[in-house]
Amino acid sequence: MLAALLTLSALIGATDEPPMPPAWTIISYNIHHAEGNDGVLDLDRIAAIVRSVSPDFVCLQEVDKNLPRTQLRDFPAEFASKLGMHVVFEANYRFDGGEYGNATLSRMPIVTSRNLALPGPEGAEPRGCLGVTVDLGGEQLTLWNTHWGLQAGERKAQGAFLLQQIPPSPAIIVGDFNEDASGSGLKQLQTRFHSAMSLLAEAALQFSTGNRKRLIDHIHGSPGIVFHEVRVLDTPETALASDHFPVVAAFSLK
Repeated sequence: MLAALLTLSALIGATDEPPMPPAWTIISYNIHHAEGNDGVLDLDRIAAIVRSVSPDFVCLQEVDKNLPRTQLRDFPAEFASKLGMHVVFEANYRFDGGEYGNATLSRMPIVTSRNLALPGPEGAEPRGCLGVTVDLGGEQLTLWNTHWGLQAGERKAQGAFLLQQIPPSPAIIVGDFNEDASGSGLKQLQTRFHSAMSLLAEAALQFSTGNRKRLIDHIHGSPGIVFHEVRVLDTPETALASDHFPVVAAFSLK
C-alpha cells in the first residue's frame, strides 16, 4: 500500500510541473571567409568549431562563394554538407566574378527566406540582413542574420531600417553589428528586441573578439523568446580560426 501511495504521489507531482519548452541552440559566427589568423584557409576548422556546440541554427557572416581569393569554392554548399543542415545564402557584395554575404543553416525545415539590402553611404561595402523562417514543428521562427557597416551613422540608419522591415513575429536577430550595446544602431534595435548578451558577465564583454576589442557580435530576441544561456567561444581554436569569436545562445519560445 505504501509503495502504491508513493507511486501515486510521484505521478501527481509530475503532472503539477509545467512542461519545459523545447530549447534550441543558435550560433553566430563571422568567419572572415574561413581565413584564420594564421593565414590558412580552412573550412573544416570552422565546421569543427560550429559542430562542437551541436547547434540547431547557424548564422555565418563573411561567407564567400565562387571567389578567386578562396579557390572558387562554394562555401554555403560545403558548410551544408559538412554540418548536415539546410542552407540559405544571400550575397550582399559581388566582385571578382563571385559573391560575398551571409549564410544561415538550419536543422529544421526552412519555410521561406528573404534578403534585405541595408542602407549605406555611397561607396561603402554593401550590407544585408538575411531572414530565414524555419518550422519548429508547428511553430515558425524567423532568424535574421546581419552584418552592419563600419560607420556609426551607417549603423544607426541600418538599425532604424530593420525596425521598419522586420515584422513583430517571433524572431531572433544575430550577427556582426560592428558596435557594442551602447551604439546608436543597437540602442534602436533594443527598443523591440532584448539582448541575450545581458546574460554575460562584464568581463566577457571586454574580450569577446579575436583582436580583443569590445563585444560587437550579438544575439537578440523578440518578445516571447527566452534566452537560457549565452556563451562566447573563446578558445585557442577559435582565437586562430577567425578574427571574431563565435557567440552561442540557448533559447526557447514562450
